Amino acid sequence: MNWSHDLCTPDERLLWSRLAVFPGSFDLDAVEAVCGFEGLPAEIILDLLDRLVAKSIVIAEPSGAAMRYRTLVTIRDYAAQRLRERDEWVVVKRRHRDHYLGQAGRMVEVWCGREQPEMLASMRADHANLLAALEWSVNTPGEERAAASLASLLRYHWIAGGYLSEGRRWFDRILQLDDTPTPERGSALWVAAWVALIQGDRDWAATCLGSCREVAAALGDGHLAAHAGQWTGLLLLFSGRLDDSIAAFRESIAVLEENGDDAALTTALFQLAMAQTYLDDPQGALGTCRRVLSLSERRGDQWSRAYALWVSGLCHWHLGEAEEGRAAARAALGYQRAFGDGICIALTVELLAWLDIDAGVFDEAAILNGAAAAVWRQLGTTIEAFGPHITAESSAMAARLVGELGSDRSGELTIHDITRYDAVDLALDGRRPEPPPDDDVVRLTPREHEVVQLIAEGLSNRVIAEKLVLSVRTIDGHVERVLAKLEVGSRTQIATWALSRSMD
Repeated sequence: MNWSHDLCTPDERLLWSRLAVFPGSFDLDAVEAVCGFEGLPAEIILDLLDRLVAKSIVIAEPSGAAMRYRTLVTIRDYAAQRLRERDEWVVVKRRHRDHYLGQAGRMVEVWCGREQPEMLASMRADHANLLAALEWSVNTPGEERAAASLASLLRYHWIAGGYLSEGRRWFDRILQLDDTPTPERGSALWVAAWVALIQGDRDWAATCLGSCREVAAALGDGHLAAHAGQWTGLLLLFSGRLDDSIAAFRESIAVLEENGDDAALTTALFQLAMAQTYLDDPQGALGTCRRVLSLSERRGDQWSRAYALWVSGLCHWHLGEAEEGRAAARAALGYQRAFGDGICIALTVELLAWLDIDAGVFDEAAILNGAAAAVWRQLGTTIEAFGPHITAESSAMAARLVGELGSDRSGELTIHDITRYDAVDLALDGRRPEPPPDDDVVRLTPREHEVVQLIAEGLSNRVIAEKLVLSVRTIDGHVERVLAKLEVGSRTQIATWALSRSMD
């Protein structure tokens, strides 16, 4: 490694050392923002990066129309040592965190616009960098407010991006750091409640929302109080208290609209529509959905539009309007080819299964029902999180399906392993995913297979290293290669992959 380092120019060495702060892949904008300072003007970064690629220090990987870059673990570790020797580690780590804090802030700022799918995809690609930025902020004294801000700004990454469990773990840590009533803590509390509600943990959500109201009162912040009110409305909805839920939603909607908070407003509206649906007011719910569809059409907000279409489909199903319900559900899924929001996908695919059951198309219903269940498992939650009313419908329709097909036939048709994108293709086009090859598990090396099993048992890299009598860095390398081979972005997804195959 020293030999390769000696062959580099001083500028190339400096960039190489600064790239150590990127644990995952990164794009040119990130390198220019994080590494382009004191001795490395941003305008020379691209040329230096190309030279490092030519010298096999950096790997360039096409990603759609853009290019992303990464370094191998050993090269990154060497660079980190050099960066510390230059006494730049803290400076560059802070620049790294600030860059991704800015990216997260921009995602929230433009969320109601047409850039939603691109921003969500960008955050998924940068998942490892986001976690590194959070880790540094949590472990660095004085950075607690920045940690809370970053975690709360990543709200759509946790929810729509499919990282519920990871988001929950970060909020568990961050909310214990500092209980000073600040705007950052207040936002972290209501986003944490959102994550907890989707996971089905209403008790922790209630605790977070109570603390959020206290912060709002201490700050005299009516807008923050409205956020607490909105998610209290969802807590009440998921607890089966429909009248109280609707009252909470209406009160918060008025304040959110007054503050021009379009993202929160449209979210609260489609949540209100769900509550109206189960209060046996489908026409009122459809009216609320039409309002969301109108707002989202003007702004290019596809995410809210998809959820409003799902609720509309649910309303039409309740009204016995199967054709309209199916059209709305299919339209909702059409947006998910760009988004891949597993929550909306699971809800909508299951609704289509219910419509098939009513139509007497039981084989197709069993296939769709299994696909929805598989997506729920990948997310780490179930439809039960969404309250007793929809849970009762889900259970009744599943029982009816088994009654029509019999448990053996129903089991034969059930899909146990499907990605959220394949679930969309299945529901819209009837296209079943290709079965995995017989050697699907052994495409991992024996050691990688061993590491995957231990990850599925919930062990950390350090514990795995001790168990296998290897260095932590070696285990880090194995995990990185497994992530790349499985084309997933988190340890949770590795564990899900392993458990779905009953690896032993």
